[in-house]
Amino acid sequence: MRKFVLLIISILFSLIVFSQKDNQTKIVVIIDPGHGNRDPGAIVYLNKIPIIESTYAYDVSLRLEKILLEKGITVFKTTKDDDISINNDDTIKLYPKTLFNLDKTSVGNGIPKLTKRTSFANLKKKQYSDCRIIFISIHFDISRPSYFGARIIKGDNDTFHKYLKIELENEKLLSNSNVPVLNTGDKTNYIKHFYVLGHANKTSEKVILELGNLKSKKDLSRIVNNKVREDYASVIADAILKYMNLIKCNNN
Repeated sequence: MRKFVLLIISILFSLIVFSQKDNQTKIVVIIDPGHGNRDPGAIVYLNKIPIIESTYAYDVSLRLEKILLEKGITVFKTTKDDDISINNDDTIKLYPKTLFNLDKTSVGNGIPKLTKRTSFANLKKKQYSDCRIIFISIHFDISRPSYFGARIIKGDNDTFHKYLKIELENEKLLSNSNVPVLNTGDKTNYIKHFYVLGHANKTSEKVILELGNLKSKKDLSRIVNNKVREDYASVIADAILKYMNLIKCNNN
């Protein structure tokens, strides 16, 4: 009788574990570090030291990747350089040589072209056809000095931006502009059609996240603080984890 009871308990436990695994939300995150290689992005100077958008965007991307991997989330980056790691200096010197190349194993060498980035996203969407893909392109803005904080530019059908906005608001990192969340191609607010958010990118959840304004003294002091860059990554990761509660799929 005791063996029978133990057998029943073992079966029930197995069913519970299987059910939990089956109900886990599984998504794939594609991190797109803005600019890179021969395109440094925006550049400003702080005490005669160049603050280069692509360098800091890549550092935040590395931090976000690390957090998500530790949470068991499948993550890819559109650009990659194995020789570059998270930099815990506040002000980062310009990365040597060509900054970083596109992931050789997926989209080949050369100057990071937007078509290669969207092709990479589409490849992952095909490989993980039953999953929801989140495409996050990380940048820093260069705008009026009176504006500070993070700004979100979203694709037409994106819903992930809502979670991102909430987390940024909670941490008081959202832009102080009248419209902190914008649609790609919003002519009223002088937003162009961003290629990586357009039809060439087949992922449904896609955003450009501008984490701060390089012309704002407040944002610049944040950007060159490695602890704040870690906070940026943590906030994005928190938004992804909360979004995961809604989406269920089986990973191929």
